[in-house]
Amino acid sequence: MTSPFQNDPPIQALIGLVAGALDPFTGPHGAPMTAIPEGWELKDLAHLQPAPARRKGHIQADTQESFLAIWADEALDQSRIYLSSPPRVSLTAVFNDSKGDALGWRDHLCTYSMPFSDEWDTWTKEDAKLMSQVEFAHFVEKNLPDFVSPDGASMMELAQSLEANKGVAFKSGVRLGNGAHQLRFEETIEARAGAKGDMNVPEIFKIGIPVFRGGSLYEVACRLRYRINGPTLVLGYEIDRGHKIVEHALKKLADQIEEATSRKIIYGAPASK
Repeated sequence: MTSPFQNDPPIQALIGLVAGALDPFTGPHGAPMTAIPEGWELKDLAHLQPAPARRKGHIQADTQESFLAIWADEALDQSRIYLSSPPRVSLTAVFNDSKGDALGWRDHLCTYSMPFSDEWDTWTKEDAKLMSQVEFAHFVEKNLPDFVSPDGASMMELAQSLEANKGVAFKSGVRLGNGAHQLRFEETIEARAGAKGDMNVPEIFKIGIPVFRGGSLYEVACRLRYRINGPTLVLGYEIDRGHKIVEHALKKLADQIEEATSRKIIYGAPASK
C-alpha cells in the first residue's frame, strides 16, 4: 500500500527524525538502549517467532534421576549446580549462569526439592517427646520394620507388655549392668496393693531408615527416655546426633551429583537475576 505522505518532503523528514531517535544506542556498561516517546506502548512480538531466541524457564524435577536427565540435555560450559542446606534441601541447576567472562541471564533453571523420607519425618517429629504407655506402644507397633537392635520382634514384646500393664502403678526405675532399665510396678486392685513385677526396657535402640526419599538406609541410634510421675509412666526417645546423619547424607548426595555431572557442587543458593 502506498503512503499518502510518500511524496511529502516535510513529512518524510519528520519520519526520518523519529526513526533516527528510536535507533538503539550503547548505554552504560555497554547495554543497548533506546528512547521511547511518552505515551507510546512497547510491544513484545517474540511470540510470533517460530522459536524462542534463547532458552529460559524454571523446571521442577520430582526425582534425582529426572534432575540428572534434564542436566544432561541442557548443561553448558557455564552451567552450575547449587545445593541448599536444611531445613529446605534442594538442588538447583542454573544453565545460563555467569562464569568468568561468560555472562548469563540466570533465568534457565532446574530445581529438585529433595524431600526427607516418610520414615525420617516420622521419627524426627516425635523426637524428645514423652508419650503415655499406650501411645508409645502404638508408635513402636506402627514402626516395627524400622527397628534394627533390638529387632522388631523384641520391640513388639515391649509394646505388648506396655499395653498389658497400662493399669499398674510404676514405683521406680533401676539401671541394670547391661545398660537396660528395669521398671518396677505394682498392680492396683480396688485401692489395695496387688502383684508386683518388673519390666525391662533398653537404654538405646537402633533403627535403619533413609534420610531422604529413595536414599540409602542409615543406622540411627535413639536413647530411650522415661519418667515416672506418681504412678504414671511416660516414655519417649532422643535421636543421637541426628544433624550429623543429615550432614553425611548431604555429602553423599553431593558426591553422587558431582560424579554424574563432572561439576563441583556449590553449597548455597544461586544469585538472583
